[in-house]
Amino acid sequence: MTETPRSRRRAAIEALLLAVALAMLIAHTAYWRASGQQAHLFERRDALAVLYNLGLVLVTGTMIALLMMRVTKALGYQVT
Repeated sequence: MTETPRSRRRAAIEALLLAVALAMLIAHTAYWRASGQQAHLFERRDALAVLYNLGLVLVTGTMIALLMMRVTKALGYQVT
């Protein structure tokens, strides 16, 4: 299936939006670490800390995978 210029442009816009969202997630994580909130959460060692870290890893991995898919589509690369 050949990608049209319009679908490649859309994929590039989606990649840009995903990159911004990923940057915001990274900034959130860095802010929590710098402000000491992450250390406070680790001291608790309860279900909330586990769920926060699990959710953070899950969301980050999903966003990176989606970003790579959109970048690949925007470049027009096809796996044969």
